[in-house]
Amino acid sequence: MSFIQANQFCQWFTEVKGVEVRLPTEAQWEFAASSRGQTMFPWGDYFDPSMVNTAEKGPGKTTNVYSYPQGSSRQGVLDLGGNLEEWTSSIYLPYPGGKFIYDEISMENPNSYPILRGGCYKHHGDLTLATRRHGYRKGYTPTGFRLAKKIN
Repeated sequence: MSFIQANQFCQWFTEVKGVEVRLPTEAQWEFAASSRGQTMFPWGDYFDPSMVNTAEKGPGKTTNVYSYPQGSSRQGVLDLGGNLEEWTSSIYLPYPGGKFIYDEISMENPNSYPILRGGCYKHHGDLTLATRRHGYRKGYTPTGFRLAKKIN
């Protein structure tokens, strides 16, 4: 799913259901995935392939959301690591004091790009770190998204 399609779904859902939703910001996604800044992975501080659908131990394809309940964050959010990388609403910029990273992704997207989080079933566990940020590479990464609901 593309970044544009994910945003179009949010717009459609908001119009049809009357509930305002959007993609989470990168900071919101990381806050949930790090159990409010307390853990390195959604489930704790050490990578465990039994907690997540990644290349180490997964079935080699996407799985249903409830397939790895033990890998949820402390807030009970599922699949923040592995299965599908997820779009955020944030555009890549270096963190304050950091440098812009020039790599294959930035060369494909010279004006910056939306940030993906969470790793996927095709990748290894290093991408499931709550702090790991990356971008989309054409034809390479299965992507999905989750909804963030506006709270009044």
